[in-house]
Amino acid sequence: MDDPIENLDKIDIVGERKDGGVDLVIVLSSALRDCEYHEQLLKTKIQSYTDTIFSDEWIGLPRVC
Repeated sequence: MDDPIENLDKIDIVGERKDGGVDLVIVLSSALRDCEYHEQLLKTKIQSYTDTIFSDEWIGLPRVC
């Protein structure tokens, strides 16, 4: 069985809002189970999102109007 959260080091979906904000979405390929392994996958994915949005590369990305 494949992991429900893949590409742990990548942001799955970025939706840009008209007000300049963004929505970041984590995509799941199946349901998460109440187990330590799936909890760790989710924590790793969230940490990757956090690392990315606080990086110099994220801050320097051009905005699409």
